Amino acid sequence: RAPEAAREELAHSADQDRRAGAREADLVVEVVDPDGAPRAGILIRLAPDQARDEGTSVPDPRSSNGRGRVIFDGLRARLVRASEAWTLHTDLPFEEPPSLRLDASVLAAPLVRFVLPPGAPLDIVVRELDGASAPDGSRLRLQLVKAEERHEPDLTGPEWKQALVGGATHFPWVEPGRDRERAAGRPESAEPTRLRSRGPVRLGERVVL
Repeated sequence: RAPEAAREELAHSADQDRRAGAREADLVVEVVDPDGAPRAGILIRLAPDQARDEGTSVPDPRSSNGRGRVIFDGLRARLVRASEAWTLHTDLPFEEPPSLRLDASVLAAPLVRFVLPPGAPLDIVVRELDGASAPDGSRLRLQLVKAEERHEPDLTGPEWKQALVGGATHFPWVEPGRDRERAAGRPESAEPTRLRSRGPVRLGERVVL
């Protein structure tokens, strides 16, 4: 009964998306956490594993909405017919960013469910010495601290950059239990201020640094 119920749920969700503007020809992706809760604000990029030529048309990245949904207009039929495999990618702060390969079994469902690995949201606030918010135009660099580099001044782990708005920025889903270095400075600053700390530890735990 469980597989049948799951298929019915997916079909019902797909029907809701069609009423909201999605068509059967569209690729509809539902982004959820390990508990099945929808996750908003997850930027999804769709690309072929191996483009046959430089002219391969790739859609712009899209962010999941409040229901965790991302709609790629008219792409379902194209992917089903494609001779090369395509993959959904994220640029989330994980040592290995989550991805989902769209093979025939995944595309057979009316709704593609992208289940994220365990993670949690992370908010970062940057202030100046007098307590004022960092000015707009400032940027934050978040870099993973590998275990073997915990006491090293220079890091080689992956990094992510985001603009600060009102002195703050938001990462909707990060890998828990990892140390990261935050580096931020004014727009004209040549040398940003750097600080290392550990963010979320448990699934869904929202942390403000």
